[in-house]
Amino acid sequence: GLMKWIFWIFTKQHITSECFLIKRFFSPKSSRCTWRQRLFCWIGFVGARVLVSKGFIFDFDGVLFDTQRANYLAYKSSLDGFVADFNQDTYRRLRGLDYRQMYAALNIPEHLFSEFRQRKQENYRQLMDHIRPNPEVIRWIRRLTQTDGHLVGICSSASGVNIDAILQSFECAELFPVRVSSDDVENGKPDAEPYRLCLQRLGLSADQAVAFEDSETGVQSALAAGIQTKLVTTFMKKEEAEDLQKRYAVSVYDFERECDL
Repeated sequence: GLMKWIFWIFTKQHITSECFLIKRFFSPKSSRCTWRQRLFCWIGFVGARVLVSKGFIFDFDGVLFDTQRANYLAYKSSLDGFVADFNQDTYRRLRGLDYRQMYAALNIPEHLFSEFRQRKQENYRQLMDHIRPNPEVIRWIRRLTQTDGHLVGICSSASGVNIDAILQSFECAELFPVRVSSDDVENGKPDAEPYRLCLQRLGLSADQAVAFEDSETGVQSALAAGIQTKLVTTFMKKEEAEDLQKRYAVSVYDFERECDL
């Protein structure tokens, strides 16, 4: 009997359910409930609040999906004839910036940003075959949302159109009800604005969330928003990951071992 009570309580995580629990077990009319039932109800009530007060925010490029080759080729083809020395080293150096910051770093006039972005997006959609998911992270998120009811969001420098297209293509759009893209903010990463907006949409404070990143600009953005940050190194170079760990005091999260967060 008690195990059924516990299971029922821990799966009811909405405010309406919590209000029901309070009225049901702590009102004067609840005298027929034993002290054990009341105790487990209270444990369940508190546990449910803890469960739903945790959010996990994922960067998109390099964390959820390996899009590096597709992004590089799309940028390179769109910049041909305008930026002579755009190569893989240049792209890696600018990785994590949104399109405005990247074009500014490449000395492209601001009035041409929209034109070059449109070219890049058109090229990118032709390169979807170069994109691959991060399977262990996607599996972890599926288990997380199916069993624990945690809140999950995306905070990315990518465009909303590209994020939506890739999620639909890999049939995992339902895992990420909250998404913040470069289209949603004035100041992209490393500014804190993207992560603060994601927290707002999730209805969480910074101390209730964990961010997963793979780039310096992303780590800077999450930390600036006051969010605990973990590295996802699946598609990172070893020396780059070690450098970020040392300089920003962030650790790598092992999704296979599912360590406590």
